Amino acid sequence: MSNGKFNGDMGLMLSTDPKPRLRWTPELHQRFVEAVAHLGGAD
Repeated sequence: MSNGKFNGDMGLMLSTDPKPRLRWTPELHQRFVEAVAHLGGAD
């Protein structure tokens, strides 16, 4: 992934590729769970 920039704060790889990929880390998962809970959970 030599044509991307790493954003260490969120664990995201920013890229000019047509299909950018996201690394799903435990920290990112926790942030996702917190966002879902903030929106009202799985109701």
